[in-house]
Amino acid sequence: MSNTKQGSRELYPELLRVFACLAVILIHTKTRGASRALVFDRGTADYWLSLFFTVYIRFAIPAFLAISGAFLLGRKEETLKKQAARIVRIAAVLLIFSLFYYLVDVITSGEKIRLLTFLKLVYSTNVNFVLWYLYTYLAFLVSLPLLRPLAQNLSNKGFLYMFGLVLLLGSLVPCLEVLILNNRVHYHPRLSLSWMSENLVIYPMFGYFFHNRLDPEKDIKDWWWVWPASAVSIIITVFTLHRMGGINGGLTTQILRAYVERFNLLHTASVFLLARCLCTRLTIPGWMSGIITSVGSCVFGIYLTHVLFMEENSLFPKLWTFLRTYMGGLTSTVLASMGVMMVCYLIVRVLKIIPGIRKLL
Repeated sequence: MSNTKQGSRELYPELLRVFACLAVILIHTKTRGASRALVFDRGTADYWLSLFFTVYIRFAIPAFLAISGAFLLGRKEETLKKQAARIVRIAAVLLIFSLFYYLVDVITSGEKIRLLTFLKLVYSTNVNFVLWYLYTYLAFLVSLPLLRPLAQNLSNKGFLYMFGLVLLLGSLVPCLEVLILNNRVHYHPRLSLSWMSENLVIYPMFGYFFHNRLDPEKDIKDWWWVWPASAVSIIITVFTLHRMGGINGGLTTQILRAYVERFNLLHTASVFLLARCLCTRLTIPGWMSGIITSVGSCVFGIYLTHVLFMEENSLFPKLWTFLRTYMGGLTSTVLASMGVMMVCYLIVRVLKIIPGIRKLL
């Protein structure tokens, strides 16, 4: 079996897709994982461990958008036909899977199929919560003609300035307002750089910068500090969540959603750096490279289908319950999520044999 280091530039995004896909599944584990801290008393070991866990896994969607930015923002101006084809593909996937999940809901609830109701749902909300990402991705694709020249003409110093502003005003300051000012005082909303912090801007821009501007031979030498900085940011986020729980009389889902992703940019950078270092500094066996590439090619389909196995009385809770008798709760959560990912991978691999579906997934 041959070993390989060549092609590492192409392999590390596939490894990132695998990491991010597993993180997405972990995010959807509810009180068995992602919101596990809500069921434990404040200050207990399980409470703290669960907080660190839920903060750590939040790099999933930023990583997906950053990978898209890495490959799409660096391209030369494309024809209108090619741009439209990319948008139509995602819109078709959105429509097909919206219809699929709508039919599942209607059949299980015993209601009638109403076409107008379905179309209203697709237009104004998510038929299934997992589909929200497709709307964001469509917005990103539509914005490509504007984001490309911004990315390609921005200097490295300009990128660092952008990232610094987002980390300062979008990440650090909101946390310090909680930790130091007990969430009583906030900086003026007119100072907000929310347009820059939007998912479809900052993460694709970061992905482009990392993939196209940073030298893989010097990334550890020049960017080693990202890992300890990310670790510190996770600690800051955890204590911010803890303090907000104290201020509000307990940790809630709303508090988690408001603060758990504050340092996602720095955290995503640490995961990108880890993936590329693994692929460039280790000799990856050919068989392992093949597995990573194969799973990476199915990640989109896994993302779209995994929720079928996360509900009560489905695969994930049954696997978790079985594993829980032998090991810790979070270990069971990770392994059960990997089991769901493996099952979805096999299903998607079969579906991709069908020509029409292969192009969509």
